[in-house]
Amino acid sequence: MLGLFQTSGMAQLVLVILAETVVLLLIILVFPYADKTVNIIHIFFGFVRLLILILNIPYLPEVKATTQIKQYVGYVQLAIHCLAFFLFFVLQVKNVVVILTGLGEDELDESGRPPARMVIWRKRMYGHVYGHSAATLMSTSSGPQSSS
Repeated sequence: MLGLFQTSGMAQLVLVILAETVVLLLIILVFPYADKTVNIIHIFFGFVRLLILILNIPYLPEVKATTQIKQYVGYVQLAIHCLAFFLFFVLQVKNVVVILTGLGEDELDESGRPPARMVIWRKRMYGHVYGHSAATLMSTSSGPQSSS
């Protein structure tokens, strides 16, 4: 769809900003991921992507920004990208530490709740059993009990 507006940089930028805004609003309103932390991470990086797109406006020929302004905007974009890279790196280091130490993410979480992926796994694994909620499935240590 964006290929239709190859002659107009402003039209392309407006469409990409609108698309990114729609995706960000859907993530905020629907919370598609089971784990709240994952939703927050996607929302944060959605705002970062939207900010980067908005910072592309001075590069449009119609704006007639000076070279110095474009240079400062480029430095700000570079700093934001470095921050995002650093945050992704920190998340990966945390995952490596969890894997190497053998700790489960539930041990890192002090709330005592099981990880969201376990609830989803149990729902898939024992989805044919009716009348059990996710909480019941998580509290059952040997799987669902057959009612005779």
